[in-house]
Amino acid sequence: MKIKTNLAAGLLCLAASVIIWILIPYQIGEAAGGTITSDARLFPKMFTILIGSLGIVLIVISLVFHKEVVKEIQVKQEAKVMGYYAIVFVFAILIPVCGFLIAALLFVVASLIYLKSRNKWHYIASVLVTIAVYLAFSKGLGVRF
Repeated sequence: MKIKTNLAAGLLCLAASVIIWILIPYQIGEAAGGTITSDARLFPKMFTILIGSLGIVLIVISLVFHKEVVKEIQVKQEAKVMGYYAIVFVFAILIPVCGFLIAALLFVVASLIYLKSRNKWHYIASVLVTIAVYLAFSKGLGVRF
Protein backbone atom coordinates (compact mmCIF):
# COMPACT_ATOMS: atom_id res chain seq x y z
CA MET A 1 0.00 0.00 0.00
CA LYS A 2 1.29 3.46 -0.88
CA ILE A 3 0.84 6.36 1.50
CA LYS A 4 1.45 10.09 1.16
CA THR A 5 3.64 10.90 4.14
CA ASN A 6 2.98 14.65 4.50
CA LEU A 7 -0.77 14.26 4.19
CA ALA A 8 -0.90 11.29 6.56
CA ALA A 9 1.32 12.95 9.15
CA GLY A 10 -0.66 16.20 8.89
CA LEU A 11 -3.99 14.46 9.39
CA LEU A 12 -2.58 12.45 12.29
CA CYS A 13 -1.19 15.59 13.98
CA LEU A 14 -4.44 17.46 13.48
CA ALA A 15 -6.53 14.59 14.87
CA ALA A 16 -4.16 14.13 17.82
CA SER A 17 -4.28 17.83 18.65
CA VAL A 18 -8.09 17.85 18.64
CA ILE A 19 -8.21 14.77 20.89
CA ILE A 20 -5.60 16.17 23.27
CA TRP A 21 -7.38 19.54 23.38
CA ILE A 22 -10.60 17.79 24.38
CA LEU A 23 -8.82 15.67 27.02
CA ILE A 24 -6.84 18.46 28.71
CA PRO A 25 -9.70 19.68 30.96
CA TYR A 26 -10.36 16.10 32.09
CA GLN A 27 -6.72 15.40 32.89
CA ILE A 28 -5.53 18.70 34.37
CA GLY A 29 -7.58 20.56 36.95
CA GLU A 30 -8.09 24.31 36.91
CA ALA A 31 -5.79 26.49 38.96
CA ALA A 32 -7.11 27.86 42.22
CA GLY A 33 -6.16 31.44 41.33
CA GLY A 34 -7.54 31.23 37.81
CA THR A 35 -4.78 33.39 36.31
CA ILE A 36 -3.03 32.37 33.13
CA THR A 37 0.40 32.43 34.79
CA SER A 38 -0.58 29.80 37.34
CA ASP A 39 -2.66 27.58 35.08
CA ALA A 40 -1.25 24.08 34.68
CA ARG A 41 -3.11 23.73 31.38
CA LEU A 42 -1.07 26.48 29.69
CA PHE A 43 1.86 24.45 28.33
CA PRO A 44 -0.21 21.44 27.24
CA LYS A 45 -2.54 23.83 25.39
CA MET A 46 0.41 25.63 23.78
CA PHE A 47 1.95 22.40 22.56
CA THR A 48 -1.42 21.12 21.39
CA ILE A 49 -1.87 24.27 19.31
CA LEU A 50 1.65 23.82 17.95
CA ILE A 51 0.97 20.19 16.98
CA GLY A 52 -2.30 21.15 15.27
CA SER A 53 -0.71 24.10 13.47
CA LEU A 54 2.14 21.98 12.15
CA GLY A 55 -0.40 19.37 11.07
CA ILE A 56 -2.24 22.02 9.07
CA VAL A 57 1.07 23.13 7.52
CA LEU A 58 1.78 19.55 6.43
CA ILE A 59 -1.70 19.20 4.94
CA VAL A 60 -1.28 22.47 3.02
CA ILE A 61 2.16 21.40 1.78
CA SER A 62 0.65 18.16 0.53
CA LEU A 63 -2.58 19.41 -1.02
CA VAL A 64 -1.70 22.92 -2.20
CA PHE A 65 2.00 22.73 -3.05
CA HIS A 66 1.91 19.03 -4.02
CA LYS A 67 5.17 18.37 -2.19
CA GLU A 68 4.83 14.80 -1.12
CA VAL A 69 6.87 11.71 -0.47
CA VAL A 70 5.03 8.51 -1.27
CA LYS A 71 6.19 5.49 0.70
CA GLU A 72 5.34 1.85 0.23
CA ILE A 73 4.06 0.21 3.40
CA GLN A 74 4.43 -3.50 3.99
CA VAL A 75 0.97 -4.34 5.30
CA LYS A 76 1.98 -7.74 6.72
CA GLN A 77 4.81 -6.22 8.74
CA GLU A 78 2.65 -3.33 9.92
CA ALA A 79 -0.04 -5.80 11.01
CA LYS A 80 2.48 -7.29 13.43
CA VAL A 81 3.10 -3.85 14.90
CA MET A 82 -0.63 -3.25 15.23
CA GLY A 83 -0.95 -6.59 17.02
CA TYR A 84 1.58 -5.43 19.56
CA TYR A 85 -0.29 -2.14 19.95
CA ALA A 86 -3.34 -4.25 20.79
CA ILE A 87 -1.35 -5.94 23.57
CA VAL A 88 -0.33 -2.52 24.94
CA PHE A 89 -3.97 -1.36 24.74
CA VAL A 90 -5.15 -4.41 26.70
CA PHE A 91 -2.39 -3.74 29.26
CA ALA A 92 -3.65 -0.17 29.73
CA ILE A 93 -7.20 -1.44 30.21
CA LEU A 94 -6.11 -4.10 32.70
CA ILE A 95 -4.23 -1.71 35.00
CA PRO A 96 -7.34 -0.29 36.72
CA VAL A 97 -9.09 -3.67 36.62
CA CYS A 98 -6.51 -5.93 38.27
CA GLY A 99 -3.76 -3.55 39.41
CA PHE A 100 -0.43 -2.57 37.95
CA LEU A 101 1.62 -5.59 39.06
CA ILE A 102 -0.73 -8.26 37.69
CA ALA A 103 -1.29 -6.28 34.48
CA ALA A 104 2.46 -5.75 34.03
CA LEU A 105 3.21 -9.43 34.60
CA LEU A 106 0.56 -10.41 32.05
CA PHE A 107 1.96 -7.79 29.67
CA VAL A 108 5.56 -9.03 29.77
CA VAL A 109 4.50 -12.65 29.36
CA ALA A 110 2.10 -11.78 26.53
CA SER A 111 4.86 -9.74 24.86
CA LEU A 112 7.30 -12.64 25.00
CA ILE A 113 4.68 -15.04 23.64
CA TYR A 114 3.82 -12.58 20.85
CA LEU A 115 7.50 -12.22 19.99
CA LYS A 116 7.77 -16.03 20.00
CA SER A 117 10.46 -16.26 22.64
CA ARG A 118 11.21 -19.86 23.54
CA ASN A 119 13.91 -19.14 26.08
CA LYS A 120 12.56 -19.80 29.57
CA TRP A 121 15.15 -17.42 31.04
CA HIS A 122 13.54 -14.53 29.18
CA TYR A 123 10.28 -15.26 30.95
CA ILE A 124 11.93 -15.69 34.35
CA ALA A 125 14.03 -12.54 34.00
CA SER A 126 11.08 -10.49 32.74
CA VAL A 127 8.86 -11.53 35.63
CA LEU A 128 11.62 -10.91 38.21
CA VAL A 129 12.51 -7.49 36.77
CA THR A 130 8.83 -6.51 36.68
CA ILE A 131 8.43 -7.46 40.34
CA ALA A 132 11.70 -5.70 41.28
CA VAL A 133 10.66 -2.48 39.52
CA TYR A 134 7.24 -2.63 41.15
CA LEU A 135 8.75 -3.10 44.61
CA ALA A 136 11.36 -0.37 44.03
CA PHE A 137 8.67 2.15 43.14
CA SER A 138 5.97 1.05 45.58
CA LYS A 139 8.10 0.31 48.67
CA GLY A 140 11.27 2.28 48.00
CA LEU A 141 9.81 5.46 46.53
CA GLY A 142 6.32 5.25 47.99
CA VAL A 143 4.52 5.39 44.63
CA ARG A 144 0.94 4.17 44.92
CA PHE A 145 -0.29 2.11 41.98
